[in-house]
Amino acid sequence: MSRARPGLFSAPLLVALTASLTASCGLRGEAEVDDKLEEVVEAPQAESTRPEGPHKTRTGKVGKTSKAGKSPPNIGPASRAQQTVLAFNNAASLARVGDTLLTLYRDSGDVKLARSAPAAEGAEASPEATTTTTATTVTVASGNASGVALAVDGQDVLVLFIRGNSLNAALSDDGGLSFGTAWPIVSGAGRPQGPSVRLWRSEAGLRAVLTYHLGNQITGQLYTSTLMDGTWSAPARLDGDGEGSWATLEGDGDRTIAVWKDFRHREREPTLYLAELADPTGPWSAPRSLGMVGADPSLCLDSGGRMHMVYQQNFRQLRYVRSDDRGQTWSAPTSVEEAPGLFGRVTCHPSNPAELAVTWEKFIGDGSNKDDHVKVVGLARSRDRGDTFEVIPVLDNMTSQIRSSALLTGDGALEVSWIDLRGEPTVKWQTY
Repeated sequence: MSRARPGLFSAPLLVALTASLTASCGLRGEAEVDDKLEEVVEAPQAESTRPEGPHKTRTGKVGKTSKAGKSPPNIGPASRAQQTVLAFNNAASLARVGDTLLTLYRDSGDVKLARSAPAAEGAEASPEATTTTTATTVTVASGNASGVALAVDGQDVLVLFIRGNSLNAALSDDGGLSFGTAWPIVSGAGRPQGPSVRLWRSEAGLRAVLTYHLGNQITGQLYTSTLMDGTWSAPARLDGDGEGSWATLEGDGDRTIAVWKDFRHREREPTLYLAELADPTGPWSAPRSLGMVGADPSLCLDSGGRMHMVYQQNFRQLRYVRSDDRGQTWSAPTSVEEAPGLFGRVTCHPSNPAELAVTWEKFIGDGSNKDDHVKVVGLARSRDRGDTFEVIPVLDNMTSQIRSSALLTGDGALEVSWIDLRGEPTVKWQTY
């Protein structure tokens, strides 16, 4: 098992925090959903040792976990007594390690990582589709956790979570099978919000960049910290003298790009801002307005260097833009679909620049932004680098489906997860 790494997350760095998160600007409360998985595996404690020999990931062609007209598999049957929440749209909640799909979520204050192995070769999906996959969980942290985020590079899996007034990190080097003891990166008198993280290995070793904001999203302050040589740097303002929150991160190699919403202009809607970190040693570039009014951006960088971004405008309209010069200039905003929608996520194929996908919460009936019962899973795929998108119905557009996330994998599979609020709330996933 993975050993704890006392040097990886150094002693807490104290900063002044402010609390009270407002419910304006399209930010809704966390949906009350939950699940129980077939098997629960507690993360080992610091004294645990990893078995001898290399860890092997299961290999083989990924079988589809469901077919048209059949129900997608559950990560587990629901229990109303618990509360499960996936990561917010600025942070990843899905990743792949080999053939294994990882889904990060919060369950009644516990941080859990579901590991879903592929279906057996040639297996048929049952109506419930739970017999064709092996789903287990690892409990990364127990009790009073919120605000989760996930980053993966190879077998390295980094999880962020908020507990009380601290932002914490836990690391696995065996693909999420086990985690070392979580260490606080930031702690203080208030509560961090909206964590996002990027992880990669360079010639110098494991590197990571994270962001989070303090205070509410109207008068927030956006901070960043970098992991180098086993230690997180002291938090520094990323938004300058702005009022930033809910940043999303993307990059290649040592270069990282952050985009966030910022209320520094005191308009009804925020403006999107961008900053770039050319090297983990810093510094970040000065914040630069993209001239786009909107909120809750999501970024992905395709293998050809084009940057794709979705964001919401007017609190109900999903927009798509792209840039071929690392965010210096952008295309005119277009709509992936004309139907109103919120909380978009974009994912790029790791090696085919033509393929990307977008998922979001789509409204198909009258109701406010906070009415989850008039929402379906919005899903669209592009095979021409964002020129056009094909809309894919999920569950035949059944309502009460929220907090969707998507991941395009190297074998061309499109993995989608979401929360199903019909009956007893359940976290579900489907492969396209």
